[in-house]
Amino acid sequence: MAAWLSGIGSRIGSLFGNRVPSTHLGVFGKHPGWNDHLDDIGLDSEPLIATKQYLYVQGIGGIVDGGLWEAMPDGDVLPEFRHTFMWTDADNILVGKLWSSSDGKGRTKYPMVVCAHFSNRPADSTPDVVPILDRLEQSCRATTSADDIHRLATDAAGSTALLLNSPAVQASPRAPYAERIGINPDSEAGVRIAYFAENHFNGLASNGVSSAKINLKLGQLTAPPQHIRVPADAADPLATLQFWRGFLSATIPASAPQLYLAPAGSPWLDVIVGFPTAKHLVCLRAGPNAVPLASEIPYDLSAESRSKAVKCWQDFLATA
Repeated sequence: MAAWLSGIGSRIGSLFGNRVPSTHLGVFGKHPGWNDHLDDIGLDSEPLIATKQYLYVQGIGGIVDGGLWEAMPDGDVLPEFRHTFMWTDADNILVGKLWSSSDGKGRTKYPMVVCAHFSNRPADSTPDVVPILDRLEQSCRATTSADDIHRLATDAAGSTALLLNSPAVQASPRAPYAERIGINPDSEAGVRIAYFAENHFNGLASNGVSSAKINLKLGQLTAPPQHIRVPADAADPLATLQFWRGFLSATIPASAPQLYLAPAGSPWLDVIVGFPTAKHLVCLRAGPNAVPLASEIPYDLSAESRSKAVKCWQDFLATA
């Protein structure tokens, strides 16, 4: 009877656009418990499958196959994967972690990835799932057993499900956070970032990106992706993600697929809007010499552009 009711609920959900809120937790990548890429665990939603396909198989896989990180000068490549990421569109919030790992044969070019998927929560309402992912990462690192990974993933999926209706994480006050990363309304760093965002993201509403979804059709999007690297507080990745998502909302349509990549211990955040290609995902392990922060690009700004950028920051920082 329970299975029958579940099936009916699923079919009803599909009739109404699958608007029923749900949680999922997926695990994929490299782990010593498998001699190659581990068997997918929990990839039971299309956005999770798309995350593996676009970030891992085509993204990191394309970079590895092309030797793109090896081609960079010494010192320009981060020594390891160690990232917190968030990928959002109008209906989906995916929060994950990826870290350097190896398979049972000692091959280390690919990371291990854990990712929580929240579907159909209210917009801008990311729950505090990072502690669950942190514990899952630590436990996965501590074992070489495939059976352990399956058990750990099941436990983490249960904990994630309890967050379905939990309140969103409270955003850090904007002005103090901005000061921590060296930005005030008329700082050169702030002006350059606002100018970059205005010039690179303002056309997104008209090129199809705003109606795209994180699914297996995202790769068909013809609009070129846009990327920006901005300053960050490496000690607080979730606050960083929330701060910059809030600031960029003035120029990026809220419904557009937005990928935020925060490398642990590095004072920057990468943001990719649209379909993340291998070319753009090189930023995962590219240092600031290879991919400069927008705050360090020496634009020659007119007085009008500078004034507009300052006003943009003043309005943003005054709201919270």
